Amino acid sequence: YVLDYLMDEVFQRQPADVQDFLLKTSILEHFTARLCDRVTQRGDSRDVLLNLEQANLFIVPLDDARRWYRFHRLFADLLSQQLRQAALDTPTSELHRRASRWYEAEGFHRDAIRHALAASDWERAGELLLQVDDAMLRRGEVVTLLGWLRKVPGETLRSRPQLYPGYSWALILTSQL
Repeated sequence: YVLDYLMDEVFQRQPADVQDFLLKTSILEHFTARLCDRVTQRGDSRDVLLNLEQANLFIVPLDDARRWYRFHRLFADLLSQQLRQAALDTPTSELHRRASRWYEAEGFHRDAIRHALAASDWERAGELLLQVDDAMLRRGEVVTLLGWLRKVPGETLRSRPQLYPGYSWALILTSQL
């Protein structure tokens, strides 16, 4: 009933351009106006976010300056479900690629990798993993690194043999000899 309410009383009552914005940004766990601009290819994301917040439409500010936001968990689930059923003008994989490029440019490599993997952009994911695998091992983020490397297809790994030492260490450190 809650999801029906959110669908009927919240999402469906929004103008088409706001619905499009919500669906395209639903791939993001947390976001800024600039990131939303990049993903949606719009220039008015700041205004949209402020309007959504003022209308209490299940958007949660993550800082006092109101630069970073996230959707309420139930609303995010609804949007993700709607995104899978929607016929957008942009494939979901392209939305993830745009997010990945933005996150990388801003120095958020973890998010860049997650979105590259979600886009099935294996070459990009491999490139990004090469940039962080040593640092992740040193910080003890072995399980995360191993999970990401396991998602990358074998042919991509074989084309980037520089990933094998990090992959090997991650296996050794998790007792997967």
